[in-house]
Amino acid sequence: PADSSTQPAQPDQPAADASQQASDEPAGNVVTLKGNATVTRNGMTGPLKLQDEIFKGDILQTAKNATLGVTFNDDTTLNLSASSRVVVDNFVYQDGGKDNAALINVTRGTMAFVAAAVAKTGDMKIETPTATLGIRGTTGVVEVPENTDAAGKSANNVGVKLYPDADGKVGRIEVKARDGAPLGMLTQGASGYTVRGT
Repeated sequence: PADSSTQPAQPDQPAADASQQASDEPAGNVVTLKGNATVTRNGMTGPLKLQDEIFKGDILQTAKNATLGVTFNDDTTLNLSASSRVVVDNFVYQDGGKDNAALINVTRGTMAFVAAAVAKTGDMKIETPTATLGIRGTTGVVEVPENTDAAGKSANNVGVKLYPDADGKVGRIEVKARDGAPLGMLTQGASGYTVRGT
């Protein structure tokens, strides 16, 4: 049939493989895991295990009493506490590259992070239902209360904390509303900012 000549079968390339390749190179991998965590990729959800690769677009979720640690290609680390949900919207890192960028969306739970090269050389953002955080080479924690809905309507407040890096330097976190309006700036170690619920 004419069809087969235009679309040759590729038996050595399973469909799942092709879809992973479509999402570029792995952005990072799982380095610590206690309890159960899942990844949703291309609409399919499955359990995460140690050393599993993480791709751009993945939705990471931890169960109750679970924790998950992910290290990205630039050495940025994310640590998710129990009952957390984080989307890796974007992660682009090339050593010396000009387009380095990361966008991590915390929709629920608590995520501690140690930002590395992307935050120092490119554009790293952490998004929450009520605010966007510009991360400038630093260590911090983002807390999104459980009952915050996608529109950011919540009686609870999103919390952001900034900590000194391992070398003692303190970066900064720029806090902006989802519409881009500046809300505040964290520049001192062990300082915090609360984005009030609506």
